[in-house]
Amino acid sequence: MTQTASSTLIIDDHQLFADGLELLLTQLPDANPVDKFNDAQQVLENPAVWQNANLIIIDLHMPGLNGFAFLQAMQDRDGHPPIAVISGAESRAEIDRALGLGAMGFIPKDCSAEEMLTGVNTVLKGGRYLPPQWVGKVDWPVQDQALNKPRYHSDGETIGPRQIEVLKLLQQGLRNKQIALVLGVSVSTVKSHTQLIYRCLHVGNRTAAIRAATELGLL
Repeated sequence: MTQTASSTLIIDDHQLFADGLELLLTQLPDANPVDKFNDAQQVLENPAVWQNANLIIIDLHMPGLNGFAFLQAMQDRDGHPPIAVISGAESRAEIDRALGLGAMGFIPKDCSAEEMLTGVNTVLKGGRYLPPQWVGKVDWPVQDQALNKPRYHSDGETIGPRQIEVLKLLQQGLRNKQIALVLGVSVSTVKSHTQLIYRCLHVGNRTAAIRAATELGLL
């Protein structure tokens, strides 16, 4: 887990898989050193780690701060390297969500070594990658931050794009400190967003807020 300039960064809580992927990546024509972390939060808390990487490969499903939250966090951080996601679960909804959050590639964990290398190499060279079975079935999103931003008004207050982001992270079970890290704001700012959400939805806790937001189509 040493930091190396121009490295490929693997974030996966399964040590055996991460070790195997590291070994596999040595087969690339211009193989880079590999840094491995089992905690996405640790990477976000140490910007020098990802700033010195030329590619991030992250598992979507990890305890704590998962791959989706990591992708969301990176949207607000300038100059980050391309991100390829790997996942043991393969569904249209998950692929759409990952690509919508800025992933440049989706690689199933159960693919062949050849496909894994093809996917990683494609993203390393500045391209975008989907496994063959999803090509033509999934559309790459138009990256327009003004699109698809739901808002809700109640009693003179508004749930806007930032509150929707907070709601989505609450839905993932993240704590205030983790949400603050993802969004690049203070914990007190997260608390302010949460209280506004509660007032607007007329609820008193996270569970009720998520339920109400879901019923209103905000999540």
